[in-house]
Amino acid sequence: MELNILVILIMSGLAWERHLQLELPQTLFAACGAILFLISDALLAWNRFRMKFKSTQFLSGILTK
Repeated sequence: MELNILVILIMSGLAWERHLQLELPQTLFAACGAILFLISDALLAWNRFRMKFKSTQFLSGILTK
């Protein structure tokens, strides 16, 4: 489980680093997508392993679409 979190954090960090290097709109979109994916995945994990809350599916759906 911890390895998955580490991989997603590295992916997000690399996306932001790439955007800072190139400063293109495409890299900004990729970096924002990586952060939204990170937040969505964290919400789903929190809902599954820590505490259930009703708006998880709604928020995850908004963040990933």
